[in-house]
Amino acid sequence: MKTGKNRLPKLYIGLTTFLAAFGFLWALLVIGADLVVEPMEKMGAGAAGYWVFDVFLLRGMPILLLCTIVACIIVGIANVVCAFRNYRQTPELCMRNLKLLKFGMIPCFVINFIWMMCLGLGVAVASNLIGLAWFVPVAVIATWLYLLPGAFYGVQVVRIMRHRQGRGAGWCIFNGFLQFCFVLDVIDAAYLANEWV
Repeated sequence: MKTGKNRLPKLYIGLTTFLAAFGFLWALLVIGADLVVEPMEKMGAGAAGYWVFDVFLLRGMPILLLCTIVACIIVGIANVVCAFRNYRQTPELCMRNLKLLKFGMIPCFVINFIWMMCLGLGVAVASNLIGLAWFVPVAVIATWLYLLPGAFYGVQVVRIMRHRQGRGAGWCIFNGFLQFCFVLDVIDAAYLANEWV
């Protein structure tokens, strides 16, 4: 029963971690394709090499990327809806899902940070730093969107604690705000879990 109720957060963690790792995967496959395609062409299997590079990497992978992004958006929205439902129906599950999303997303954010740093370095070198003017805001906003479902669980937990423990408005606003901040959201989730009664 617990597994079924935690299915949406677990699915979201899996999808976002895959999406964060997608750039690495794609880069490795493009680099690896040269190692595979060249020997295939020498052996006279040029059509197979064409299929690997052109069809799979240049057409199939972008479709997979788009499908993963759409799935992340759908599952993320479903988690936000579930957070509000948990607040009304099963508050304990709200806290479990908060911890699952905040701590379970750590690998996703680490992979995403490394990938964005590598990509940002490439953009900086290719554009003489000018490209960073658009890249940094886009990278920050795209990464911030990852934490929204967990943040909504956090806000619901803060609301529950306000009613149960009589927490003040200032405490609620401060902890609610932290749920939308990188790194601080995980620290605040640990604090909320410790204070949970």
